[in-house]
Amino acid sequence: MELNEPKHSSTTLKMMNEEKRIEEEVVVVGHANADVDSLISTVLIVRFLKSQGVCSRGVIVGVPPDSWTLSVIHHACDVLCSPHHQDDGLIQESEMPIVVQKESLKGSRVFLVDHGMLSESFGSNDLTQVKEIVGVVDHHRRGCVEPSSSSSVVKIKMHDPDAPSSSVLVWKLMKEKAMPVSCNTLKIMLVA
Repeated sequence: MELNEPKHSSTTLKMMNEEKRIEEEVVVVGHANADVDSLISTVLIVRFLKSQGVCSRGVIVGVPPDSWTLSVIHHACDVLCSPHHQDDGLIQESEMPIVVQKESLKGSRVFLVDHGMLSESFGSNDLTQVKEIVGVVDHHRRGCVEPSSSSSVVKIKMHDPDAPSSSVLVWKLMKEKAMPVSCNTLKIMLVA
């Protein structure tokens, strides 16, 4: 009796799954001059997408946030959040958006946070710089691009110039989708 060879080895299947995961990944992009609202909102949108089963990561294009901005976030986590729930809603160092160059995002699915135009993070509104825009959360008065997502992964647009910060819009999104929000997460949102 002859045994049939499997079509793909387990290593090949793992590689194919990783390629598919990367292809479906959503890159959450805070604006180029990352402030407290942009960073916190980026972290929270990544958490939201992951809760929806969407592979995602947060980035800032170009310049790292200044030390004052980072110290405000760390101080808020230390002072505002309950010591009884240290892991509940705190922003972990591993969750902070990483700094990347815009060229590394070519062909990516992006979700714009705290800005509504590609030019605010990529330097121009040339939509060929990314594969597609799957979401926008912004509270500024400027115009806002329409998400171009043709996939069923995600397509969200929240643009409200009357909102005091993007983190307020993220909170509304979480509430709309019935995502539990811890007391510590709400306190951190208030900092933004």
